[in-house]
This record gives sequence, structure tokens and C-alpha cells, in this order.
Amino acid sequence: MIFSIRSVQAFILFLSTFSILYSFSIETFLDVHNAAEFPIITVSMSLMLAALIVSDLKFRGMYFSEIMAMLKPERISMRFLGLTLCITAILCGLLTLAKFIILKYFLYTFDFSSEHMELFSGTIPTGNLHIFVSIIAYAFTCIFQEFIARSWLHDSFALIFTNNKKIPIIMTAGYFAGAHLHMTPYIAGLVFMLSIGWGILYICTNRSLYCVIISHAIVGIFAFNILGVPFQLVYGGGGA
Repeated sequence: MIFSIRSVQAFILFLSTFSILYSFSIETFLDVHNAAEFPIITVSMSLMLAALIVSDLKFRGMYFSEIMAMLKPERISMRFLGLTLCITAILCGLLTLAKFIILKYFLYTFDFSSEHMELFSGTIPTGNLHIFVSIIAYAFTCIFQEFIARSWLHDSFALIFTNNKKIPIIMTAGYFAGAHLHMTPYIAGLVFMLSIGWGILYICTNRSLYCVIISHAIVGIFAFNILGVPFQLVYGGGGA
């Protein structure tokens, strides 16, 4: 299916609305200090953004069953699984290298105490139940994020730029990184690099959404729970 001019205009309108709504939701989320309100805001934001995406897809003539089929579990071949693990390992290695570089830069630029410079300061929750809940919750968000990034954004850009496979990957990565700018440019830059890798994986696995979800989940758990993202460096640029 090739985009018509009307479909391109509609996609740009839906994408612009999505961006504005997402920005507003993030600002609201960051201003909330009552823990009881977080689930309400998160669920409401997710439902509104999902409604926009479904509206855009239905505007193109897709049936609801076709939209839901995008999230239907699919068989993953051993070759695709091996490729997924290889790219995931490369991305984890690049994250580790990036953390070394960031830490070295800040060591020579700012006067941090040693307690702020722990290289591996993972945030694994204590207790098996907490670990399990944390992983399941993060994996669920990966499904939602990759549905937006790959099934909606990447595939939509691919329908517009039919003769170039690189442009959809780069544009999706740029948008995905922009969605993390509220965390600081350091995180956004790392997200851009990761999204490029996931875009390549998506193409190489014949647009397998679940291969990308698996990689995203593993990399995210590695970054936050094992490697330890140096939040004292990327939030506010200084120590806590």
C-alpha cells in the first residue's frame, strides 16, 4: 500500500497531535508528586495516544482486526532469534562503552565525590517478587513503545519513502530520541543509537515486532538494573 497525498497529510496531522499530547502528558507526569496519581495519568496518557494511532491506521482503511494482528504473537525462527541476541549484545556493549566515556568526561569536568561515581550502580529491586514485577512492567512498556516506533512510525515512513530503507530508520530513531529529551540530551543520544540498532533489527528480521521487543526489554533491563544508568550525571548535570 502506497501513501496517497491525503494519507500523508493525515499522518502528519496525527503525528503532530501525538507529539503535542505526548509533550503535555510528560509535563503533567513530571509535575505530579502524589504517587497515587501516577497510574491514573499513565493509563490515561497511554489510552489517548493509542486512540490517536488507531484513528490514523483506520483512516488508511485498516480494519481493527488488522491493527490487533500487529500485536499478535508470531513465531520467531532460530535465525531471527540468533540475530536478535547478537544485535542486543552489541547494543549492550555500546551502552557500556558510552557509560565509561560519560563517566570519564564528568570526572575531568566536574568535582564529583567518589560516592557519585560508582561505575556499576545497578538499581535491581530487592526481593524476587519485586524483581519479577519490575521486569514484567518494563516488558509491557516495551510492547507499547515498539508498537508506536516500529509498527506505526517506521512502517508509515517506509510507505512514504519507498525507495530508501535508511530514511525510515533514521527518522524513527530521531523521533524516538526526541520523546526522551525530557530526561536530558545524554539519554536522548543513547536512545537514538539504540533505536538505530532496533530499526536495523526490524528490517533484518522481516519486520518482526517481537524480535525488537525482546531486544528492547533485554537492553533496558541491562541498562537500568545491571549497568546502572548514572542518573546523577544525566539529570541536571550534577550530583544529587
